Amino acid sequence: MELIGYIRQFGAHDLAKNIETSPAYLSQLAYGHRKASPRMAKKIEDATDGQVTVADLRPDLSALFGTERSAS
Repeated sequence: MELIGYIRQFGAHDLAKNIETSPAYLSQLAYGHRKASPRMAKKIEDATDGQVTVADLRPDLSALFGTERSAS
């Protein structure tokens, strides 16, 4: 699932709180205005229980974390 889809379905505030960032920063990531760091991409994957994967956020990092892009 793409981050924007997750945010639309579940909201940004709880996710932002869980990963210690702001909803505004998540919005920037979701709309492609900023690129998630490897650490942030992994935090998002963990906080969304894998619904948004590192590969969804940063396909260039998928080999580093051993993940593949989800089907959505």
